[in-house]
Amino acid sequence: MTKAKTTAAKAKPATQRETEITQATVLRGLLNEATGEGVAGTTPASRISAWKALGEHLGLFSNKLEVTGKVSLDELVLEAARAKAERDRRGG
Repeated sequence: MTKAKTTAAKAKPATQRETEITQATVLRGLLNEATGEGVAGTTPASRISAWKALGEHLGLFSNKLEVTGKVSLDELVLEAARAKAERDRRGG
């Protein structure tokens, strides 16, 4: 963990105590916004944004692509040669 992340992690509980804003409070607010319950003047865009934030919190959406395994340079070169030969064969 970097020094900045460590400092931020240490400050987080104090900030939550000072503001009385917890993860549960934020999630409850997002859910209220998303469903329009108890929130005056919600818009479709704000509801969609709230649903998106809730989904991201739950890990339903991923912006990361995880690739595992090992491939040698020889295998990559061989596969590239095969792909080129296939394109040439098809006339592309």
